[in-house]
Amino acid sequence: KSSPSLTLDLGTAILITYVAVYNRPDCCQDRLADYTVSYRVHSTDQWTVCAEVTAAADAIGPLLSECPQLAQYVRVQLLGAGRILNLAEVEVYSLQPPPEPPSLPPAPLPPSPT
Repeated sequence: KSSPSLTLDLGTAILITYVAVYNRPDCCQDRLADYTVSYRVHSTDQWTVCAEVTAAADAIGPLLSECPQLAQYVRVQLLGAGRILNLAEVEVYSLQPPPEPPSLPPAPLPPSPT
């Protein structure tokens, strides 16, 4: 296959910060070599490359690519014919705002005089 790829659909467009690629630890680490990380917001948009990576032949990972973009789709792609995409894991990270603190329960009422 020419330029094999893995596309992740995040379900909705979010501000991503970086993508972590993990190579297989058990064999074939040299298959990863040169790859790109791309993103797009809509499935009909053109892909925009945010990182071009050259992994060492024995690299396992995480191989981190900064990609501070709004994206719903993230793609890891090997460029060229006759290549085999053989990954252990791909993680996409986003810095989300912290959740709202839980509301405090109402204070107990003072005892009523009897």
